[in-house]
Amino acid sequence: MSSPTNYQIYLVNEGATAQDFWLFLNQPQGVLGSKVFSNSSANIAVRPTSQQPGTNFFTIPLQFKVGAGASNNAVGLDVVINSTSSLDAGLQDTFEATYYDAPPNEGPLLTNGNGSAPTNTIQINTNPFNQVANDNAGWYENMSFGIQTSAGYSGVTWMPDPNDQITLQPQFAFYIATGNYSANRLAD
Repeated sequence: MSSPTNYQIYLVNEGATAQDFWLFLNQPQGVLGSKVFSNSSANIAVRPTSQQPGTNFFTIPLQFKVGAGASNNAVGLDVVINSTSSLDAGLQDTFEATYYDAPPNEGPLLTNGNGSAPTNTIQINTNPFNQVANDNAGWYENMSFGIQTSAGYSGVTWMPDPNDQITLQPQFAFYIATGNYSANRLAD
């Protein structure tokens, strides 16, 4: 197995004070229905170039990840989300996400699927879990797609539907933002 190709995004702070630079992945095509939120723990604090010259950058491997989770936090703006089950993903891979009915409050099982997804896509199938009963019990499912970098995770998170087939078409494109973000706290 060959190692993934790595890309670098170089950062320059021409401001007057240190800034936290956050890496966010563009949303893949194919996530429909629920609102999709940015999810990142990849950040680097960069001092102004005039105070501390040097090279600051994110190293990004071309290695996608899919994740499934469940917690007592519904997917939404400013909610902290960590997937309880995640796997490396490549184009044309398929996955099965099995979410369980509450009670008890149990995390999902994410496994490799059989067959292959259409060209340039990744497919995730969900089982027919009881989303209404889970919501009423305060137990919420989440699904994530992204990339794990040496600086942290960068991706998107959404609430999956029961018995769904999600076909993602990844966009290997990123944006950098500065501001008061928090690791794994969903952003818009």
